[in-house]
Amino acid sequence: MKVLYTWLKEFVDTRLSPREIQDALTMAGVEVSSCRYLGEGMEDVVVSRILGVDPHPNAEKLSLCRVTDGKGEYRIVCGARNMKAGDVVALARAGARLPNGMQIGKAKIRGQVSEGMLCSEQELGLAEESPGIMILQADTEVGNPLAPAIGMDDWLLTIEITPNRGDCLSVLGVAREVAAITGEQVVLPEASFAETGPPIGEIASVAVTHTDLCPRYSARVITDVTIVPSPPLIQRRLALCGVRPINNIVDITNYLLLELGQPMHAFDLDRLAGNRIDVRTSGIPRTFTTLDGTAREIQSGMLLIWDAEGPVAVAGVMGGENTEVLGGTSRILFESAHFAPASIRSTARRLGLSSESSYRFERGVDPSGTMYATDRAVALLSGFADFKVASGSFDIGGDGEYRRAIPFRPARATRVIGRDYSDRECTDVFSRLGFPVNDTGEGPWKITVPAHRFDIEREIDLIEEIARLNGYDTIPTTYPESGAPDFSRDDLFAAEVERASEFLRTEGFSQAINFSFVSGREWEKHGSLLGFDSSDAMRLSNPISEEATMMRPHLLMGLLHNVETSIRRFVDDVRMFEVGKAFGKSFLEGHFEEPRLAFVLYGRRMPGNWSMGADPVDFYDAKGVTESILRLLGCESIHFIPSLSRPFLEPGKSSEIGKSGDVIGWVGAVRRELLSALEIPGPAYYAEIRIQEAMSSLRAVQYRAIQKFPPVFRDIACIFPLGVPVGDVLAMIRALSPEIREVEVFDVFTGEKIGTGRKSVAFRVRIQAEDRTLTDAEVHSIHTKIVNLLENRFGGSIRTS
Repeated sequence: MKVLYTWLKEFVDTRLSPREIQDALTMAGVEVSSCRYLGEGMEDVVVSRILGVDPHPNAEKLSLCRVTDGKGEYRIVCGARNMKAGDVVALARAGARLPNGMQIGKAKIRGQVSEGMLCSEQELGLAEESPGIMILQADTEVGNPLAPAIGMDDWLLTIEITPNRGDCLSVLGVAREVAAITGEQVVLPEASFAETGPPIGEIASVAVTHTDLCPRYSARVITDVTIVPSPPLIQRRLALCGVRPINNIVDITNYLLLELGQPMHAFDLDRLAGNRIDVRTSGIPRTFTTLDGTAREIQSGMLLIWDAEGPVAVAGVMGGENTEVLGGTSRILFESAHFAPASIRSTARRLGLSSESSYRFERGVDPSGTMYATDRAVALLSGFADFKVASGSFDIGGDGEYRRAIPFRPARATRVIGRDYSDRECTDVFSRLGFPVNDTGEGPWKITVPAHRFDIEREIDLIEEIARLNGYDTIPTTYPESGAPDFSRDDLFAAEVERASEFLRTEGFSQAINFSFVSGREWEKHGSLLGFDSSDAMRLSNPISEEATMMRPHLLMGLLHNVETSIRRFVDDVRMFEVGKAFGKSFLEGHFEEPRLAFVLYGRRMPGNWSMGADPVDFYDAKGVTESILRLLGCESIHFIPSLSRPFLEPGKSSEIGKSGDVIGWVGAVRRELLSALEIPGPAYYAEIRIQEAMSSLRAVQYRAIQKFPPVFRDIACIFPLGVPVGDVLAMIRALSPEIREVEVFDVFTGEKIGTGRKSVAFRVRIQAEDRTLTDAEVHSIHTKIVNLLENRFGGSIRTS
């Protein structure tokens, strides 16, 4: 972004010199990469007038010019042909040194003495090439230094704008920054004019169909205008800032883009079919020719500006050739709008078309300034052109509230930055920024952020402004406190998840990091196996590729693809886990975006261990790892329920994990059909834990003294129907008495001896009290309760042999 110092001072009459502005902005986080005096090398060039032009007696292509600087006359030999007597020119007298390094001296050329040189724009560094010498305005005062006479007694600041500071992409934006640093006031130029034309509603109409993509659209109409070149001041400012002057109408829109940061467009009203404007998206693909003469392939959903017959501009990117301002244009509709940044970014990327307008809209343009920009354009144009202004204006969305209120705590700023900030210091910064403060005396302040500061969204952004404008150099160097910090629940959550991850890594698991974006086609292809309903997917409105069109509903497919890749690379034993988010909407879970931990086991139980054999992993390996993770997460009182609602897991070899009536995860063998589709031979076992649900009732760690009194062990073998879940049995035994310290299964048997459809399960129960040695009667009573539970609740029969 290039800013002229004199232009900047029209908005903030700062006391700082250009070099001081460079330092102040850079120290405030807005880097000024260069600050250059434009008149450098022109100190010895003066404004002069040609008194006469005669042919050179010894050279056909040269002329002899008599020139005066108001103090004396000079004979100059010149090779240009574009001058005549009376022209005002730039004279470099003998001894001058030009910006391009050329040293001017008195010389004899083809027998004639030349006492200097008449300069061209190219020789002065004002243009890359020029057809002849530089001809100045006829009323330019002779004898004055050239630089101030042509507006080059100025400084040009080049500012590097970061993507989040789109508000600084204008002279006004930089002026606001300077004012915030110095405490000086920003003054907006007047934008008043007489409305002498017909009512605007009689000659044009404006509608916005998609207000979500165009929250505000402002427009004014002028008539009886003549298309001519802009005044030298405007042309020079545009050129110095890297914009090519075209004509008075187009130049005004470009001038306002640089001055206010508001992209504008000028339509030839007579070329708008029906004199009508509508802002809406393209329903079907079509071809549209933009101002640069290129036919663009417009895709469905792109935002366009329409007249009564078709598109006339790609909204926020570039106008159309069919409504371009031409030499015969006499009626103009000025457009000034605010478009949704995401929409413009998507359109520009898909078209491969970036413009100064799209560059600003992508970063955010002040929606509260659109009407002022149109008024400023008309007022500025009225200073050097004759026309009529239609009475009234269009301003759709002009009554919207674009400011936002953000809570702020001064104490929080002190804690984050590490330096004490008084309430007065904080309010002073917000005052300089133009952020009204509402301090009720109770609770956080309410800071009203104006619409042009898109980067201020949270309290931490306000804290950054406090540090930035009080000076980063005022923050003292301090050492970290050694006291134990206060951990929030989020901190504890992250620490526990990292502890579980570290456990898996030490157990030989590799951690995978997969994209949250997945292929919608793949999920639809395997929808029945994945339990995926296409209508419930969270799809991306602007996908980066066909392989990333939706957010993953769970982590399974990513890990299976990791297994598939490992097998192709001759890795036969895979232990892999991932911590990431799942997204979507389902009948079971509703809308969700939640963190999960998932792992997959494939191959041998003990890879590469000669003493342990080559047994493959099974359900109990996956279940054991799952239980270890849940214990690490502090999750107690869980139980495993046969899974009936996870179609990607094998029935009979999978379970859902329950806790307090909620499902907190699932574990089991992956469906054979799904493995075959991914060309994964052999079984794979998968588990996924809903971390927040698992940790929803974390309690402080409780420590118990080592037991001083002896335990009693009782072994009980019981025959159950095959469908009885042993996990439920264990849970209910533990709940019978506080003296039951531990219950474990040490044997399971099925066979003809006990009958078809039945199983024998042997339990070992540890019975122990904390405060006494249990009597035989107490142990017998507890044993009897267990037997009654097994027989009456679960239909079991106690084995006696």
